[in-house]
Amino acid sequence: MKYLIPCTGKKRCPTLYGEENRQSSLVNLSFNNELGATRNLIIRHYINQLDWSKCLPAYRLYAGKIFQPISKDNWSAHGGNVLILSALFGIVKYDDLLPIYDLKMDSSNNLNIQRRPLAIWSESGELCNVLAQYNEVTDLLSNSYRDAIGDCDSLNTVNVFDRDRGSARGGWLNDQLNNM
Repeated sequence: MKYLIPCTGKKRCPTLYGEENRQSSLVNLSFNNELGATRNLIIRHYINQLDWSKCLPAYRLYAGKIFQPISKDNWSAHGGNVLILSALFGIVKYDDLLPIYDLKMDSSNNLNIQRRPLAIWSESGELCNVLAQYNEVTDLLSNSYRDAIGDCDSLNTVNVFDRDRGSARGGWLNDQLNNM
């Protein structure tokens, strides 16, 4: 069983919080063979610069409501069961090293307002292809992040919550991880 959660707009800046920085790169992210071309496309359109010398594991970078209730012990012991959907990077694993960035699925820019990250990911079909390799994925996404996956008939997705309640979804996920 895998759990799919959205990234969050609230992020920890490694240098501000005294977090241990690690260096990484785009090619080191999980699923780079499947998602690398689309990641590069979105980066070119939306991000001026990423500082890959100051990275945190995804579960520590994201600080929104869905992440707050999940205990550090659960991340350490069961984080491999959690996949995170990022507007910039697509699907990442909990321990992928990510730089701080600011992008939401429904963001647009002045150069290409019709091509939001949501549309780019949805049209590519790549997110569904990555998720299809797992037997069952429990969907804890918000609406716009779920829309980025598009129609994924081969995916056995179980929606367990009203998608707009981040802290409730995080608490539910923490309980599920406790029971593993």
